[in-house]
Amino acid sequence: MKWLETIKVRFPHSGTDTSVEEILRATLTSPPYTGLKEVKLYRNAVVTTDLCLCLHWERKILSVRVSTLGLCVAENLKEFGLVHHAVWVQETPALE
Repeated sequence: MKWLETIKVRFPHSGTDTSVEEILRATLTSPPYTGLKEVKLYRNAVVTTDLCLCLHWERKILSVRVSTLGLCVAENLKEFGLVHHAVWVQETPALE
């Protein structure tokens, strides 16, 4: 099963704090987690204070609602801005 975990954060001001950059950098270079296939970071094209971290997973079953990695990142980012953490499951058949 393929699923996507998104962690969106909206900062109250432009420019990210050094601590936030360290959290995101640590996530992007984190040790391998079972089932974690890819990690990507996006910035909103219009609202430049919005970032979205996407964790792409593939496992046989969706055993939890959010991953430990995603939960830790989301909790650490809450002190810097508004955070929305969600899990999306790929529909089958995939539209390609």
